[in-house]
Amino acid sequence: LSHTAPIELAQTAGGTQPFWSPDGTQIAFFADGKLKKIDLQGSPPQAICDAPSPRGGAWGPDGKIVFSGSFRTGLEIVDAAGGAPSPLTKLDEARHEKSHRWPVFLPGGGHLLFVAQTSEAGAKDDASTIEALSMSTGARTRLIAANSSPLYSPEGYLLFWREGALRGIRFDARTLAVSGNVFPVASAVGLDANELAYATVSADGTLVFLPGTIAMRSTLGIVDRAGRRVGTVAESVLVEGGLDLSHDGTRLAVGITAAGARDTDIWIYDLARGTSGPLTFEEGGDRYPVWSTGDTHVLYANDGRNDGVLYRRSADGRGTLEQVASTASGLWSYGLSRDGTWLVAGIVTGPTSFDLMRYDIGSGKTTPLVQSPFDDVEGALSPDEKWLAYSSDHTGRREVYVRSLDGDTGRWQISTQGGGAPAWRADGRELYFVTAQGQLMAVDVQAAGAFRHSPPRMLFEAIFNNGEAYDNGRFYAPMPDGQRFVVATLKERTTSLLTLVTNWTTGAGK
Repeated sequence: LSHTAPIELAQTAGGTQPFWSPDGTQIAFFADGKLKKIDLQGSPPQAICDAPSPRGGAWGPDGKIVFSGSFRTGLEIVDAAGGAPSPLTKLDEARHEKSHRWPVFLPGGGHLLFVAQTSEAGAKDDASTIEALSMSTGARTRLIAANSSPLYSPEGYLLFWREGALRGIRFDARTLAVSGNVFPVASAVGLDANELAYATVSADGTLVFLPGTIAMRSTLGIVDRAGRRVGTVAESVLVEGGLDLSHDGTRLAVGITAAGARDTDIWIYDLARGTSGPLTFEEGGDRYPVWSTGDTHVLYANDGRNDGVLYRRSADGRGTLEQVASTASGLWSYGLSRDGTWLVAGIVTGPTSFDLMRYDIGSGKTTPLVQSPFDDVEGALSPDEKWLAYSSDHTGRREVYVRSLDGDTGRWQISTQGGGAPAWRADGRELYFVTAQGQLMAVDVQAAGAFRHSPPRMLFEAIFNNGEAYDNGRFYAPMPDGQRFVVATLKERTTSLLTLVTNWTTGAGK
C-alpha cells in the first residue's frame, strides 16, 4: 500500500477470489476451472486442483487450503503443494443447506469461519448462517444469521454484510462466542451476486472496502453482420437477467434492473413500435426469459425461493401467473420445445456442478442431457430439436460443443480457441458463438444425416456486456434470417475507489 500503482502478476488473466499464504509470499486464486497459486517473484502459476465453480478459499498455517470448489457442495481441503482434495464439510439436508462457502481461518488454524447457505441473499425466509468449524473434530458452531462472506478482525470482531452495510459483532475466537449487539462498520459496501462482501481486514485490524456496487450498464442495439449499428433499442440499461428475441424477431424480452427497483424484472421491448415496459413485478429477481412457440408467453426464472422457479406469463401482461417448473434446488430455462411440453433446463447439483437437463413440464421429470464434473451451460436447442449446442470448460477452457438428442453419443467441438454463448439461426443452418475476445463467430451447419460444420469465421467484434463469468443470461440474439443481431454492449462501468479505514473499532458496539 506504500506504492500508488498496482503490479500485475503474469499469467493470471481471468483470476478471481485471491487469498494469501500465511507467510505472505504466495497468492492462491481461481482461474480456468482450477485452484492455482503463484509467488511474487515472477514464477508461473501452478495448478493445485480442480475448482469448477469456486466460492472462496483460505490458506492455513499447516500448508492446507480449504476452499469451496463447486458452489453446491460442502468445503474441501487440499495440500497447497497440490493433489486430490478431500471433503471437509457436508451440507445439512435437514436445514436445506445448498452451499458452504467463503472460508476464513481463525488464529492458529484450529478453526475457521464459513457461510452455511440455505438461499440466495435477499431470498424470502433465508436461514443462512455464519458458523465456526473445528478442523480436528468437524464440530460446527453457529454464530450469527447472515448470508455474506465473513471477516475476522484480530481485535476481536466478526464482520459481515447485511442490508447494504458492513456490520460487526464482538467475537471471541477462543470460545467461539459472539456477544453484544450488531453495530454498523461501513455503509454502502459492495456485495457481489455470490455473497462476497467487497471488504478485507489485515492482521493489524486495518479495514479496506469497496463502496457501493459495480454497475455495468448496457446499450441494447441492433447490428448487421459486420457489427455496424443499424438501430437502438435502449441507450443505457442495467441488464442483469439476460435477453431473448421472439421467434418472429419483433419483440425482445430482457431482464432489467430499473432505477429504483429492488431487483431484476422482465421487460418487453416492441422493436416495431419502439415501446417498452415491465412484464413482471414478483418478489425476488426475474431473469432468463424464454419465448414460447407462437410468442404468446414468456417463461422466466424467479429466485425468490431458490436458484429459480420457472413461471409463465402472457406476453401482453394479461391473465394470471402460472408456475411451470420447480426443483428442490431450482432451475432456469435455456429453451422450450416447439410443442411446449419440455424444456432445456440448467440445474446445479453437488458433485457435477452446472448441468443441462431435459425437464418434462407435465410430469416434472428431469433427464440428463449433458452432465459432467465440469460446468456444462448455455444450452441452445436447434430449431429441429435434434441437436443441442452448449459450452463446457472440461478442458480447462470454455469451448462450444454440439451433441445429438436422438440417442447418438457423438459430440462435436465447434470452437477452436475458446468460446461460449451458442445460438442458432432460425433455419438451423448457421450456428453462432462468442469468443473470450468478444468476437461473434459463425459456423455453417449441415445436419441432414451426420452432423457436419464449417470452420468458425468471425463476423464482427464487440464489447459485449456478458455479465459475470457464470451468468446464465444471453447477451445477444440473431434475427430469424441471421442478417442482423440484437446485442447488449457495454455502455459504461461505474465503480468506486477503495476505502482504507484505521481505528474503526473506536466506539464499536457501544
